[in-house]
Amino acid sequence: MTLKGLTVIPPTARRPRESRFPGTRAETICNHLTPTGGLVVSVVSLDPGARTRLHYHQVDTFEYVLAGTARVYDQHGNSVVITADTGVYYPAGPESAHFWEAVGNVPVQFLFLYTAPPGQTDGLTLVEESTPPATADG
Repeated sequence: MTLKGLTVIPPTARRPRESRFPGTRAETICNHLTPTGGLVVSVVSLDPGARTRLHYHQVDTFEYVLAGTARVYDQHGNSVVITADTGVYYPAGPESAHFWEAVGNVPVQFLFLYTAPPGQTDGLTLVEESTPPATADG
């Protein structure tokens, strides 16, 4: 049965996306090719112990944890532990620079969402780090 005005995106339609950090994987669920106009949604996984680099996005982004436990850091080294069913919103720009670290022995999996004109990326921008921020252990 066809649903009028709706697009159903089955799991088989997911497409691998480039890995931005070691120990991470991502699949695009929808983007302007699916078609969803300017809405982009991916599933991202971080292996146990994996850590992203300090970065920010050029567009507002939202991440929603599906499974696992992570520690999310801001650019000042402050952190909070987040678990499944937790969302994190990042306004566009360097003021919301952050990085993730998977803790525990299971991968962290989260939805990564943003809106942008068709074909535009989230504008991930790395922040140069002179020394890595402290981990939860100091």
